[in-house]
Amino acid sequence: MKRFTAAILIFSFVLILCGCSSQRNVTEPVSFYYCTSPVDYNSPEGVISAEVRDKCDCGDDLLTLLNSYILGPETDDFSSPFPAGTRVLSVTVNDSTAEICLNDVFTALSGHTLTVASICICKTVMDVTGCNTFHIQTQNQELDIEMSGEDFIFLDDYTLQIQQ
Repeated sequence: MKRFTAAILIFSFVLILCGCSSQRNVTEPVSFYYCTSPVDYNSPEGVISAEVRDKCDCGDDLLTLLNSYILGPETDDFSSPFPAGTRVLSVTVNDSTAEICLNDVFTALSGHTLTVASICICKTVMDVTGCNTFHIQTQNQELDIEMSGEDFIFLDDYTLQIQQ
């Protein structure tokens, strides 16, 4: 019986070690914001939340980092708000303002999907650069968006009270 218990413990230990070796070691974490899948409307992170990745996978070039981000999440916990083929053409940071130019594929978005995609990219740039004001435009300037980090509300906990 002791041999059986010892064998089970050794097997469990080896299994645990195998699971640990598949985890990525993140040395320079960066938050890439995507749509949460599935959506939870009762949480501030229920619609948009961060997938943490290693910044050194992309180097120090912000344009390379953002194009890696635009390709979409690495896990099934998130979904990309960007149409396939979207690319960041340029990004300029001046003081606390970031100017982001995307290719015209981004103009396929409208309404709330455009809002969510814009907030996702702005939150990502905000975390990487510290900028708080954003100007998003497309290649042929069919789309021109300005927003500030102060404009974002992630949970509306307003309760409507009806007086009788």
